[in-house]
Amino acid sequence: MRLLLLPVVAATSLIVGCSTPSSSPSSPAATAPAPAQQVPSYVAAAKGCAVVVGGSVGNTFSDPKVAGFWHEVNKQISDLLYDSLVLDKYKVVKLTVSVAQSAENERLVLEALARNRCNRVIQISHTVDEDKSGRYFQFNVLMVHLEPKGTRPPGATGTNVVTVGDFKREYRYPRTPASFDSFHTGTFAETVYAELKKSGSLEPLR
Repeated sequence: MRLLLLPVVAATSLIVGCSTPSSSPSSPAATAPAPAQQVPSYVAAAKGCAVVVGGSVGNTFSDPKVAGFWHEVNKQISDLLYDSLVLDKYKVVKLTVSVAQSAENERLVLEALARNRCNRVIQISHTVDEDKSGRYFQFNVLMVHLEPKGTRPPGATGTNVVTVGDFKREYRYPRTPASFDSFHTGTFAETVYAELKKSGSLEPLR
């Protein structure tokens, strides 16, 4: 299972969006250590936009039909959530991870953040598993924002950014025919949207 961990420290160039120009061998700057990269202003802004991530985010499956099924369910939920956010004039962009891209989820999200100058992520991921309570499927809703590290030392690549959680909910359902029959993506998306809004986590997206 690949949940979004947002390893921002390992992907400085994607967030910062710049690189240090090369120096000639004769230049004194060629031997000087590279300074820590500055955090872009949009990262630390109190207001901003969010990348809404869905599709093939969560468990991976060897059976293409099963993978396609859960991709479509997840996509429907994230699309409906995105539509509700847009309708209420929140600043969001959509990212749908395809089945073929499932292993690249983290990179795609980081690129989307940098490309759209967003500082928040709302992600829908799915888990299909079995434990002592039985077979189940679960949707995990996560919202995080980027934040400068402050006085803490930068990472190995000079990054001074971390992620901070704003919202996290897990919605578990028994994996039975009756549960599948009663589950509706539209109703679920409405529930997620209502709880996100009630939490206050969406206010910075105005």
